[in-house]
Amino acid sequence: MVILYNVLRSFFLDNTLVEINKVVLNLLGFFGFFSWDNNIGMGVWSIGNELVFYALFPLLIFALHKSKFLYFSIYLSSFLVFLYFTFFKLTDVNDTYFWHNYTNPLNHFFYFTSGVTLGIAMKYEINTRALFVVFICSALFFVFWPVLGSEYNVAIGLNRVLFSISSIIISFFFLHQNISYPVFLNRFFSFLGEISYSIYLLHPIVISTITFFWYRYFNTGAQIDVILVCFSLILTIISSYISYRYFEKYFMKLAKKY
Repeated sequence: MVILYNVLRSFFLDNTLVEINKVVLNLLGFFGFFSWDNNIGMGVWSIGNELVFYALFPLLIFALHKSKFLYFSIYLSSFLVFLYFTFFKLTDVNDTYFWHNYTNPLNHFFYFTSGVTLGIAMKYEINTRALFVVFICSALFFVFWPVLGSEYNVAIGLNRVLFSISSIIISFFFLHQNISYPVFLNRFFSFLGEISYSIYLLHPIVISTITFFWYRYFNTGAQIDVILVCFSLILTIISSYISYRYFEKYFMKLAKKY
């Protein structure tokens, strides 16, 4: 749906015809392996990364069952590659190849292996009080650590390493604690979780469509921008629910038959 929308938008609004090989690579999901920054649609590059990780996931499971030393050697290697990209490949946001290097699956493989490792760590007993203290420190750091300049400075250098580690710790805390929430919060977060994939892919389309028509036919201003953001948020949630309910679930049920 997203690819089709962007292909048609390029043709009718920009008078640009998307190359057929680019469309085929995106439809098959192979662009993540061969041309990871040649995606169709905002944010779709990360889907290409995920498909690469899913392809490598059986190898991680094999390594884990074969030898814990082998698995953690791979995990350590993914961290070293992460550091290499952070301090040697992503140093200048104005570099011509910055986006190409940033969207490289190897640049994000450490995040995937960290998620797998968190699942492994769930099997072990951990001091709850110590984990809580570490969680609080990580959460405070994540919220209050100052980052100056461009928003890209969050994703490069030492900032990237520290924010990544704090995010992993925060994720592990919530996984490990198994906290009970009130029923209405459970339902709300479950709802957001179910439609989150559609939210991620559809929100750029909703925002660009609304702003395109609004700025073309109506006035602009700071107050109007706030209204557009709120309207975009509501419409994104509605369209994402429709997508999940009548598109995603349909194909999930279809897949279970085979």
